[in-house]
Amino acid sequence: MQPIDQFSDPGFKILSERLQAFPGVDELIKEAQLNDEENEKLASTAFAWQDQRMFRIDSPEQAALSKLYMSKQAGIPDYVKQACDKALELYGVEFPKQQMTKQASTPLTDYLLPHLKRFKVTQKEHVKMASDAIFNNRRKMDTATRAKACIGLVKKAVEFKERVPLFILKTAGTTLCDTQVLHDWLDARAYATLDVDVAQGFQKLANEVKALPNLAGNRDDLVKMACAIQELDEAAGLDNLYDTQLPDPLQTVFNTDKIASEVVPVAGRQVPLETLLSISPEVYQDVLGNDLAQEFVTPDGQVDPEQLKMIFPTIPMDLQRVLASQIGA
Repeated sequence: MQPIDQFSDPGFKILSERLQAFPGVDELIKEAQLNDEENEKLASTAFAWQDQRMFRIDSPEQAALSKLYMSKQAGIPDYVKQACDKALELYGVEFPKQQMTKQASTPLTDYLLPHLKRFKVTQKEHVKMASDAIFNNRRKMDTATRAKACIGLVKKAVEFKERVPLFILKTAGTTLCDTQVLHDWLDARAYATLDVDVAQGFQKLANEVKALPNLAGNRDDLVKMACAIQELDEAAGLDNLYDTQLPDPLQTVFNTDKIASEVVPVAGRQVPLETLLSISPEVYQDVLGNDLAQEFVTPDGQVDPEQLKMIFPTIPMDLQRVLASQIGA
């Protein structure tokens, strides 16, 4: 069996197990970069196993991470282990000793994909590791699985007060869809395929998109759209163009950097929250009346953003239309 290092560990399952066995090592490796696309740019001397280009040792963090992966693995030549130990010695890194106590089994709720026991996130350092792992393994997961993993990661990031890259936010479906951009990508796909039936499928989706507002944010419907795009992409053989000439289905649909929670539906349109917060409270009072406006306008004349997001969906549509015309939405 081929040994596994930090760049060939799907979902970082092995890493999760090793972190439990070597307490304290997480501090040594927390700055390690885990994007395997960088490996192609490195000289072979950056790896302890040079001819296999495995087990990076070009930084203290990578050397510690490689040492962690080498534990309990067979098939790794002694000279590779010695190269890693030598690097740690030169960096002045003291690798922690293994903890021999039996570990409790991990609850399934600690995994982003519980049914696969993949992408374990139980502490803040795991958020970045899981983010890198999802990105590195994105082509090995179908659209629905990727979305599920990213949704779980966004929730974990909120819990641990960590940030995640825009790629994760888009894949989780937390950003809005610019429907014109989506329509253009569907047209491009229809043009690129030689299969008439598949091309018609793309055109049918493009026609459905025309009925949507300029910015769409219904996540469930948009994920269904992404799944439909993936089926057509696979039928047309376009899925091998992802990340080079074509964005994958989720990136195609959730194609803006606007977070869905930062917009508010007004008369059927998605209006940025910051736009509504910039409106004078007097305008709200004139259009909606004092009784309704006071639900989200504080006594000192400030607009409460959380109250505004809660109240706006309940405002009668005719008043929403008047407000929309006032702000040019």
